[in-house]
This record gives sequence, structure tokens and C-alpha cells, in this order.
Amino acid sequence: MIRKWATLAAAAVVVVAASAAPALPAAAAPPEPASPPKAEQAKATNTIRPEHRDQLLPQGWTHSSDLAWTTSGDADGFHVLAATVSSGYTWHGVADLTVPGVEADQWIGNACLTASGRRLVVVYAPRTFTNRSDLFDRGGFTATVDLKTGEVTRLPIRTSLAYFNPSCGAGESAVLTQLNGQREENLSDQPRTRLTTLDVATGKLGGAEVVEAELTAPVLTPAGIVAAGGSRLVQVKKGGRLVPLVRTAGTPFGMTTDRKGNVLFIDRPDGGARVGYVAPRPGATVRTLAKGPLGDLSVGAGASRQLFITGRPTELQALPDGVKRLDVPAAAELSSEGQLALTRVQRTDQGAMAESTAQATEVGRVAIEARVTGTGRDVSFQVTPRSTTTDPSAALRPDASSADGKRSLDATGSDTEPAEDERWCSVPRNDPRNQVLQPKPRQVEWAIDQAITNSLYVQRPANWKNLGMPAYTPQDLFPPHQLLGGGRVPAQVMLGVVAQESNMWQATRHALPGVTGNPLIGNFYGRDIYNENPDDDWDVRWDEADCGYGVTQLTDGMRRSGHAKPGETLLPYDSQRAVALDFAANVAAGLRVLQDKWNQTRAANLIINNGDPAGLENWFYALWAYNSGLHPDLGTGEPWGLGWANNPANPRYKPDRRPFLEDTYADAAHPQDWPYQEKVLGFAGHPPSLPEGPDISVAGFRAAWWVSVEDRVNVKPPTYLFCDDSNDCHPGELHTPDDPDVVGEPAGPCAHKNAAGKYDLVCWYHQSATWKGPSQLGNEVLRFDPGYAYQEDANTYPPKCDLSGLPSGSLIVDDVPGGTPPIRAGCTNNWTNSGTFGLTFANDSAGRFASKVDFHQIGGGFGGHFWFAHTWAPGDLGGKMKVTGTWALNQAVNGWARVMVHLPEQGAHTRQAAYEVDLGTGFASGKKRVILQRVQRSQWVSLGVFKFAGTPRVRLTNEAYDGTGDEDVAWDAIAVQKLAAKPRHQIVALGDSFSSGEGASSLDGADYYPETDYKEVVNDQVRYQDVCHRSRYAWSRLAVLSDSTSNIGSRSDAWDPSMDYQFLACSGAETENLLPGYTAPDGQPLPTNAWGQSAAYHWGELPQLDRGFLDENTTLVTLSIGGNDARFADVLQFCILNSFQCDTDTYPGDTEPLAATVKQNIEGPVKQSIKTVLREIHKKAPHAQILLMGYPKLFEQTGLFCFSEINDGERTWLNSTALLLATVMGQASTEASAEGIPTYFGDPTVAFAGHGVCGDPEALNKIVLTLTPGENGPLPDYLPESWNRWGLSQQSFHPNKDGTSRYASVMNHVAVDMMGM
Repeated sequence: MIRKWATLAAAAVVVVAASAAPALPAAAAPPEPASPPKAEQAKATNTIRPEHRDQLLPQGWTHSSDLAWTTSGDADGFHVLAATVSSGYTWHGVADLTVPGVEADQWIGNACLTASGRRLVVVYAPRTFTNRSDLFDRGGFTATVDLKTGEVTRLPIRTSLAYFNPSCGAGESAVLTQLNGQREENLSDQPRTRLTTLDVATGKLGGAEVVEAELTAPVLTPAGIVAAGGSRLVQVKKGGRLVPLVRTAGTPFGMTTDRKGNVLFIDRPDGGARVGYVAPRPGATVRTLAKGPLGDLSVGAGASRQLFITGRPTELQALPDGVKRLDVPAAAELSSEGQLALTRVQRTDQGAMAESTAQATEVGRVAIEARVTGTGRDVSFQVTPRSTTTDPSAALRPDASSADGKRSLDATGSDTEPAEDERWCSVPRNDPRNQVLQPKPRQVEWAIDQAITNSLYVQRPANWKNLGMPAYTPQDLFPPHQLLGGGRVPAQVMLGVVAQESNMWQATRHALPGVTGNPLIGNFYGRDIYNENPDDDWDVRWDEADCGYGVTQLTDGMRRSGHAKPGETLLPYDSQRAVALDFAANVAAGLRVLQDKWNQTRAANLIINNGDPAGLENWFYALWAYNSGLHPDLGTGEPWGLGWANNPANPRYKPDRRPFLEDTYADAAHPQDWPYQEKVLGFAGHPPSLPEGPDISVAGFRAAWWVSVEDRVNVKPPTYLFCDDSNDCHPGELHTPDDPDVVGEPAGPCAHKNAAGKYDLVCWYHQSATWKGPSQLGNEVLRFDPGYAYQEDANTYPPKCDLSGLPSGSLIVDDVPGGTPPIRAGCTNNWTNSGTFGLTFANDSAGRFASKVDFHQIGGGFGGHFWFAHTWAPGDLGGKMKVTGTWALNQAVNGWARVMVHLPEQGAHTRQAAYEVDLGTGFASGKKRVILQRVQRSQWVSLGVFKFAGTPRVRLTNEAYDGTGDEDVAWDAIAVQKLAAKPRHQIVALGDSFSSGEGASSLDGADYYPETDYKEVVNDQVRYQDVCHRSRYAWSRLAVLSDSTSNIGSRSDAWDPSMDYQFLACSGAETENLLPGYTAPDGQPLPTNAWGQSAAYHWGELPQLDRGFLDENTTLVTLSIGGNDARFADVLQFCILNSFQCDTDTYPGDTEPLAATVKQNIEGPVKQSIKTVLREIHKKAPHAQILLMGYPKLFEQTGLFCFSEINDGERTWLNSTALLLATVMGQASTEASAEGIPTYFGDPTVAFAGHGVCGDPEALNKIVLTLTPGENGPLPDYLPESWNRWGLSQQSFHPNKDGTSRYASVMNHVAVDMMGM
């Protein structure tokens, strides 16, 4: 029976709205950001609230197997999300797909659902892969994802990012497409398509057919692969032979198959859209199922190959079995049975959703709007996309070599230098003298506004930001090029370019605005991560390095001396550094490239509309050439003009696509559906939202404006405007590329043949074109007039640039050599570096350094610089990701000294940073101390006091027992404080919540150390969490010893030379959480408690005796332990919530009344387990005295009991149980002392007399409903958690600050009067 004592569940809102077609935002000049739908402005969670489910969901929902799924990409990966209707569509992250060491501002991709409704086939890649034809055509990483288990199987194949890949067929089968695009189009290029079948259940690739043509939208049917080949459906036979099946009106798209193997597709008769249905056999009759405007019809497939027609058909015929029409928008994503249609999936930090917030938006969540098709009700959700399952592409292959057996060019290098001297790109990574300040978005906009008006002459003085460069101004260094015909570049054209090229970043994504880090460099290592052989992903090919730097990804002239490309003129090194390190210089240099592309197209008489450069659309040709070049007219009669890869008529782009970002910022999740120039113009009108601080997202720049919404919509030209007789392109025709160099490209309207009579895709366009009049063109918004003042740098995560927080006389060893100039403003570093820091990088047998790829510098922490990498389990990936950093003092220490490490505010996450200390005789005979790095502030942390006999050294690696390649580990500075003698007190505080200080805080948790009170939640799953709740007011910190009037905590905080205090106690700990495991002697069995449990983590922290702080120098160990082993928290909850007389009731799973089982437990296994802990402490710290602290009675025996949830009988029994536990703990202490373990029992009963719950004053909390940050997190309050099932804080029934002071008085008595301390 559940006792009704409080209503704790908070309401979670699922928005219910009337169904409506999405409307275009209103026009303005310039337009204001459109208000989002009302559903987005209300609070939403990741589920439909339980009490609303019967109203919103269709009948029988509890037994339905319907599963909704979607994907979302950000800088951390491509995320798969799912929700089942039986759970009320509770969304959760299924898998995170990424590739370590591959920098991305956003991951994108495509996915399809198999017929079982259980698995996805996913193709994913960095967004910038869409900027290169070769990466677009066959660069996508490919994997299968089990939606039930989250298991990810990465496939050994790279496939196309085109909208039609992958394609799932009947059963657990799919077909994967690889096209043949080249990085640069040439006359000799020939089309080719490679189609590979996949058994999704096993992850095994089947046979591959190479077709000497470019096909699109292949589907796997019982009759084999059927694809779109021009204006027809074709069947692919063995050997790549094509068999024509039926004619279509233009190239069909959106193809899928039903359970009978028939094909559903869309084609374009008379400029509209038709849904056709046909059997895959030659001469079959196409059955028209629906017609409507192009873009207003779509088709989709669910589980069991149930097909759906969505959108707004103007004509609908009788539908065959297995085909349904759903009244949802055409672009909706459908669940496995079509019961939920996702009408919008968008990150909350993108576009109008971010702009709609007053100041800041929560970064990293996904908003989902959906319609329940069975009830017609609209619902909305907000989901955190990350899961607890990672892409095994992280499992890099040790010792893998190139498939062709060739050694990677210049792959080997130094194993101690983070910056590669063997590089081919000019400005290195990981060089502290070459750091980049990440600009704010408004700074980039300012620089572009100044550059396009020839006003970017801001003075960069000599040694600007301590970078050692000579004085310059950006446009003196890179003077602008005048446009042919006059005029200038519109602001939003250039802004759209940098948004597409780099996300407006000058530094890597690890540096937020105002922070310095490595320059953003395109494929610095030349890794061939997009070819068909995954075994060479980590091969370094310096000669293939892209060397695109900064916001414009400028490549021209940016290689290192001696490594120029043929015909490339290298920039002087100082100019190269300016491009790499200064966003303003980068803008000035990149602007010239765009100006040159305008001039090239203009000189070739390629003019758009009226040719006025003030009109945004008139830059269509220049943008086309900016990305894929202009093939010059050689005067020989050979084809020339703008390449086919970015031609809007290319069938690799969705023919019914709407203008990029016009209807929704969700378009940014699949930019592969648009050619480059359409994306740039889309960004011009709809700027991205970008971070300006840790949790602040802002519009990247001011949007361009049009006179009307219709004019803005028409920024996208007609699909076939650049497809006519002049370039041998014929809309509606389908020609299969059969020249060997382009075989594999999709069939389309390009009919050009080479001298051998082969279709070669050389439909290069070279005519002027018009689709808009002068008044219909887009207009710039110049936010910063010429000469506008420089926009100041941000100062996110300011570094610690002084000696505050250190004891006087400390010797500092920084992570960079003395004299290295700090790049962050305000860091003078007027202190002496008293040692050296060195790095060692692991490599594989071929000499490659994957460990360097996953190694980074950040301008933060002490002195404005630290290094970080990600943690890996020891031996993972053959150990080749291991990085070791070693600090060495420049003088010997013969005596006692304290060692401190500095932890930065960001870039330090691991809870298992294992620092090794060499006492002068080598690390093997030294000490190891494991600390938590996520302190969330710049802080010095003590590793302890040691007796040295030589030169102190400290070592840290990125290996951690819980390492998965995700959490950061940082190398910052260390400091050594020499001491005159051994500290009198070397104290280690162990134990559970009564030792950690649980409850001794303001109820919001402000007095707990931040690293012990945080939680990162992904929907309803905890990803990282620590609620050890170590309080500044814990009793071991408040106690006062005989040699000082100050308490232990304040002495420790002030670096008292006679005090070394280490605080490891953790709320919720049981005896197994103290026992050693990793540090148990070799060859001996692991110690266990009375239940046979050996060492175990708690809240991600190592077992307390494994952290290394107990040793022969320890003088005192304090702890309370046994209460959780006695199930006291569970017993108390049972008494309050589940029983009317708990002592006589039987606890679930027990066979006797609770009073009997608790007594047996305490007197038996609890006592034995406490004694085991005491023995293990003594082994680690043989010279230490041990204070075992007991637990108080919880309730006072008052006449009017103030706590109605406990009756008098229960109160009496609970208090007697506390006394029993105190008695048993005292016995354990006495028996341990008899074994030679100097143990003292501290009994708090008297100190708490009259001050329990209902006392005056109360020294113990009653029920606490205020949850701390670590407890609460982003979860809806009503969702249950293991320790918060009823909405209670774990601070309940724990000593408050008055209580820990009373505890401290008990410690004072024992330590001073009994121990003589």
C-alpha cells in the first residue's frame, strides 16, 4: 500500500495544437526573424505526458509496435533518435555516429528503415563534405543501427551523400550507391555508378554492380535492382547491364518498393508531380495513384514495406493494398507504421528558434513537431540527441596499412613534438606560438562589411596578440580586386560563403568565441577517410592535405615552402600566418577569391539577370565557380563553362527541393540536397545560429532582404534553367553516362558525348541566364558602415594569469616552455617557469601518430594555455591513442614537498585522471593519485605531500579505466611547495554521505563542490553524473585539532604546511565502494565484503582505496560506513511511502518482518563488511589512526510529533535500529583494535540528543524536495530515477550545517582527547 503524503510530480507539457499547413514568414525590408509556431514557444519534453496519452494517441496504442525515428546532426556527431508509441513516444538517443579526429562544424546524413522496422542504414559525414564533389559522391561513412539495442555496425564502404542513398528494400536488405564525382571536373571524366547490396541484419556487403552510367534512386526488388536512368526506370543486371522497364516523365525520384516488389515513384509530367506505381518488368503499365504540384507530394515506406503517400494531392485514385494516403505535409518523416508524422525536426540553437529567445538558448537540444495521424492531433517534443551508444568508427584499426601496400608519404615524425615538422600545410597545429582567437559571429560580419567596402584597414600592430608577426592591416596585406563592370560584393553573399565553408569559425570547434586554439584547417593530415578502404583511415598523406584555413577555408598559397601544388604560388610565411591566425586577414584574402570568380565569369560573358553585382542572385555564377571552378574557353571547340557537379539540373539533387532554409532551418540537417550556390544564397536570407558563449546562441549575421516573400522564395532558379541545347542538356531526357571516367554518376539530362561517342557529363554551361527582374533581386544589409569601430573580442573562459590560489614560494612548471608568449589578452605571466614539460605520443607499427590527431591546445587554464585529449581505456586500439605528458622540476628536492596541479575551467572532464609522482627514484617506485578534473573552474588541486629524494616529476596520460574516446583529459601546469618537515597531519576522509557532508548545504546544492554535484542527461538516460555531494561543511573539514584554532578545512584551503587533507567520501557509498580493486596486490584475491562484492565504482569515481591517497605517511583516516549496507535509506523510504507499520511488514524480496531482517543484517554481514574495510585501510595506511564515526538517531521523542509520515511505533523502532547500528560499529572498532588496527569509534548520539527530526533546533533535514543540479538535471520532474523515485532530494534525513558542526565536536573529542592529535 502506498502512503499518499505529497504530490511531487511536476507537469510536463506536450503541446496540442490545431493542424495547419506551414506558412511562409512575412516579408520585410529587411525582414525580421519570423516568429516560430506557438508549439515551439511552450514548454515541451521528450514524451507525451501519461495523462494525455489516451486523448492524443490512437486506440490500442499501448499494444502497438509503432516506432518513430529521426536523425539530427551537430558538431559532436550524427545522432539517431527513436520513440515507441507504447511508451507515449518517449524519445531517446539510440546512437551517436562520428569519426574521431575528423573535425566537423556539423555532421549530416541520410537514413532508411528496413522492413522489420528494427534497423536503420545510415550514411553520415561532416557538412563540409558537400562542398567537394568527390566527397559528396563517395565520401559518406556508412553504418547500420539497431533501434532496439543501439548497436552500431560500421560498414567497410564509403557511399554517396545524395538524397537517395541509402535505399532499403524488402526484408532486411538495402542497396548502397557510390558515384564517380572527381574533385575537379575534366573533359576526360566519365560517369559510373556502383551499386552494392547489403544484408542489414548481419552487416555483410553483398555483390556490387558497376554501371557505366549515372543512375539515381536505386531500390532493391525481388527482380533485382531497379533505378532511375533518365526518363525511365531501368533494371540493373549482372555485369552492370541495363534493361529498360518503363518510360517516365523526366527522371523519377522518391522511389521505393512495396511488400510485393512493385515500385512506387514520383515523376514530373507537365511540370507537376505524379505518384506512379508499377511492376518492375519491361513494358509494364504505370498506374497513376496521385497528382499534385511539384514539391507538394511525397512517398515513404514503413515497416513491412507499408507505403504512404503524403502531401496535398489535387487528384487521388484508388490505392492498391499496401499503399495508404496520410494527411500530413509532404516533407513529413513517418514512423514505422505511419502513426506519427514528424513535421519538423530542428535543433533549438538554429535559426528562428534560437532567435526567439530573449538572450540565450540551450545548445544541443532538438525540437520535434509531429502529428498523430490516427487522431489528427499535433504534439511537440524537445529531445537531447546524444545517446550512450557510440559509433564503432571510434574503434580505429591498430597497425592498419593502405590497401595498396604503399607506405604513407612522410607519415613518420617526432614522437615528442606536438607540432609536425613533416607537414605540408604552412601553419601547424598544436604550436603554442600559433594559436587562433575564435571570433564572435559579429566580428566576422564586421570584417566582411569592412572588407567589401574596402575599409578593412584595422591596424594589427607588430606582435599583435603576441604572435610575433610584423605590423599590417588586412587589406594592405590583401588588397581587394576591382569587379569588372564596377560595383562590389554584397555583404550577405560573402557571409553566406563563410557560413557554408566554415560555420564562420577561424579556430577549431573546441574554441568558443574569445578562446584561442588551433587554426581551423581542412584535412590537415591528408587522410583518405572517404575512399572505399576503411583500413587506411589513419594513414597520414601529407601530399593530399587540403590546407584550407579559417573562415573562408582559403587554400590558395597556403602550403608549406617546397610543397606547392603544380602552378600554385605560395604566400609569404607571414601572410600565411595572418590568413591562418587572424579572421580579418582571412576574410580579406578570401574576398579576393570570390571577386576573382566574378571577374572570370564576367570576362567569359556569363551574366545572371541584369548583371548588377548589388543583386544577390546575380552572384549565382560566381558562387558556382567559387566551389567547382570555371572551365575556360580554349578556343578549340571543346566544351567549356561551369561544371556539371553544381548544375541545379544534376539529378543527384532532389528535383522537388524548395529553396534552402526557406521553410525551415531543418534543411541545414541535409544540405546535400542542394548545390553549393543555392546553399550560400539560402544562408544569405536565413543566417545560421552560432554560439557566442558556453550556452548562448545568436544569429550569425543580419539577413538580406527582398521586396516580397515571393521574391525571396525565387532566390532558387528554375531547376532546368542551365540545361539546354547550348550545353547538350535536355530536360526530361535520361542519358546514362558511359564514359569510363564518370561511370557511376546518375543518369540525367546531360547528353554530351566525347570524341569516342560516350556520354561524359561535360554539360558545362556557358550562357547568360535570367530568371528575375531588377526589383525582384535580394538586397544586402550592411550592419557595420565603412570605418565602423572594431568589434571587441569575447573573453569566454578567462585564463588564470596570476599566482592567486597558490602558497607563496611555489615552484611552477607550466605545460609550455618558459618565455612562450601568451596569446590570450591580459596574461602577462610574470612568474618563473621552474621546469620542463614534455609529451610522448604513441604510434602504430607504421609510425603513424593517430594520437596527435586527437590532441589539441586551448588558450585557457593557468597562463593561458593547456593541452587536452580524450580518454581511452588502457590498451584500447592497440595503445596507439595514448598521450603522455610529463612535468619535471628543474631542481632536486630532498625532503617534503606538496604537489599541486592546475585544472582549467573547460576541456577537463575525466573523473579518473591518474597522476603519477616520481619521488626521485623513478615512477615505478613513486606514487599515483587519481583525481576528478571536472572542477568547472580554474583551480589548483593538491595531489598530496610527498618525501622526495631527487628531482620531482609528475606524469599523466589519457588512459582511464572508463575511457571511451569521449571525455576530455587536460594537461595544465603543476606547482611544488617545498616544506620544512613532514606535515603533522596527513588526513584522508573516506566514507558515505554522512562523511561527505550530504545535507550540509543550502538546499540548492551551492555548498557542494561542483565536480561532485553535476549530471548530464540524455532524455531519460544519465550519461555522466556525480552526486557524491562533498560539502565544504563536512564534519571532517570543520573539526579543530590541538595545534591550531582553525578548522581542518580552512587550514587545508590555505595550504597550511602542517596539514595535508584529502576528501574522498561519497554520498551513497557502500563498503564495496571503498575496497581496493585496481591497486590490490598482484597474485592475491580481491578483497570482498560479506556479500561477496569486490571493488566497485560509485558515481563514476574509482573505489576510494584505489585513488592512491592512503599510504605509509597518512596519520588519520576518518569515515562513516555501513548505513547503506544496512539498507537504511531503502528502509526509511519503505516506512514513509509504502507501509503503515513497517517494522512488522515484510520488505519486498525478504521472507521475514523488516525488524528481524534488519537486525540480522546489521549484526552479521554489515559488521563483517565494516571490519573488512578497516583491515584494507590499515594495509594501505599502516601508521594511520582510524576514526569510525557512527550515525545518530533520526527522530526525537516529542509529545507532538512533527512528522506525520512516521507513526510512534515506527519512530521508536527506527531509533532503536540506529542505536543497534552504533553498538555494532563500536564492536567492529573494538575488534579491529584488538587485531592491531588503531581504530576509535565516534558516537554522535549524545551530540544530537534533542536535535533530530522534530528537535529544537533540528540538526537533521526532514524531507527535502529541492533538488540540486546533480540530482535534477534536464529531466522532466515526473520521470523516475533510481534515487529520486518520489521526487526526494538525497539531502533528506542528513545532517544540516548545524548537524555537521555537532559531528565535528565528536571528532574533536576523539581526535584530540583520545588520539592525541
